[in-house]
Formats: sequence, structure tokens, C-alpha cells
Amino acid sequence: MSAAEVAAFYAVAMATIWFGDRIRPTILIVALLIVAICVGSNFLHGDSAARIGFAPSQFIPCLTWAMLIVLPVAVPLAFVALKHRFYWPWDLAWSLAGYPVWGFAQEYALLGFVNNRLEEVMAGHESLLPWVNGFLFAMAHLPNPVLMIVTFGAGVAFTSIFRRHRHLVPLALAHAIVGVAIALAFANVNGVMSVGPGYGTRVGTPVFLF
Repeated sequence: MSAAEVAAFYAVAMATIWFGDRIRPTILIVALLIVAICVGSNFLHGDSAARIGFAPSQFIPCLTWAMLIVLPVAVPLAFVALKHRFYWPWDLAWSLAGYPVWGFAQEYALLGFVNNRLEEVMAGHESLLPWVNGFLFAMAHLPNPVLMIVTFGAGVAFTSIFRRHRHLVPLALAHAIVGVAIALAFANVNGVMSVGPGYGTRVGTPVFLF
């Protein structure tokens, strides 16, 4: 059942990315739908708040590890953005409010949902779990090579941190910092934050799933 849930979730996600251009709602509505699906699975499996990623005692340890990984990446990207003045114009409200919500939804899916279900599927092979989770997360960002590399690395690292210090908020914050930093540093690169057919449209090369 856990494997079927993960497969169904990614099937719906990929279908939405690749075939949902005309019917896909706004990104914040998609975020709410993702969280709703994950909450439903957590309820069905009886996951505790701590297992989902809301263990108060783990906030500081998780934040410490998240920043140790993220800041060495985000700070150089910020300098690139400042050097080339790619930060202007930019959507301040979205960067400070909208993107963190989107980042939280993705981390909830990656960790509070998929990680927990994979723990049940891969019992006895937990050392491989971060790599599997990172791979699945990267596949959801096809065919953007930049985002696939970043999300694979982040998926492996964040899953490893989460399995030791279960708190979603620091990892969602880290996700938002890196996402905004990439968007600002490479604002002159078409499609840098796009996935699916939208990536091909923005870079000028049509991309098809088959």
C-alpha cells in the first residue's frame, strides 16, 4: 500500500507537470492540494506529528544542519545576483511569502509523506532511502538539468537530515533560500526555474514526454 501511494502520487504529479498546462491551477493551490494529499496519507497510516516532521525538540538541530548545507550554496549565488544586478526587478512578495509556502509543500511531500512511506517499503535497506528519495524528487524536475542536479543533491541531503532530526520548517526554509537564490542568480537564463514542457518553451526547444 505504501509503495502504491508513492507511485500514485508521482504519477499524478508528473501528469500535472506534463499534461496539465490548460487545467493546472495556480502554484499555491497546487501546494495546498499536495499538503492535503500528504495529510490524508499521514492520517491513514497513523503517523504522529513528530514522525511527520513537527518534533519541537528537533527544530534547532535540523535548522543547524540545514543552514550548514544551504548557506555555502546560497551565499555565492547571492553574490552572483548582486554582481550582475539580476535581482531587479523581482517579485519581493512572492519570494518572501509565496515561495516558502511552495517550498514547504514540496518538503512535506518529499519528507513527511514519501520518506515515511519509503521507510515502510524499504525496511532493512534504509541506507539507500535518501538516494531513492533524491532520485524521485529529481525526476519530478525533468528535463531542467540545473534543477535536476540541485533537487537530487537536496533530496539526498534533506532526507538524511530529516531522518535524524525530524522537522519540516527548517528544511522548507532552506528550500526557499536556495530556490530564490537560483532564480536571482540566473534571472537572465530562460527557463532556469521551469520544468516539463514549460522548460522547453522557455529555452526555445520543444520538449515532449515521449
